[in-house]
Amino acid sequence: MRKHPALHIFLVLCLLLPHAAALSRDAYLQQVTKSGAIVTWVGAAGSVEYGTAVGTYSNSVTATDAGSTAAGQHWAAAITGLTPGTKYYYQVREGGTAVSTGPEYYFTTAGQAPPARWAFAVAGDPGEPGFVGSTFTSIDQQTPRPDLVLIPGD
Repeated sequence: MRKHPALHIFLVLCLLLPHAAALSRDAYLQQVTKSGAIVTWVGAAGSVEYGTAVGTYSNSVTATDAGSTAAGQHWAAAITGLTPGTKYYYQVREGGTAVSTGPEYYFTTAGQAPPARWAFAVAGDPGEPGFVGSTFTSIDQQTPRPDLVLIPGD
């Protein structure tokens, strides 16, 4: 019987290193209003933590079952009671693990009146979940910074 030390080392490392869960489809926003927003994703049951400072999530809401498709199980977390015109940062958690990928996620609730001028960006479907973060990073670095970003899906 031939031994494969490299395979054994690989298997041991896989067992010892911490694993980060991954969403089947990265989180996206729906129905952002003056006082709320819905965060949706495909993956496992979980929650959304959110707050008004980068990396500080002082609030949490549990997601509800939003049905399933060929892509997997969909989840939706309805965040309510927000302040108009306020920027909120958020992350998705499945179990006790943060599973949102890419840069810090955020949205701004609608204000009292729309701005006189605003910018928007449209990007094609990134095709792979791993490209979503780099797409948003690229859009986020544009000047003027877009007030609205559309990424049409399948």
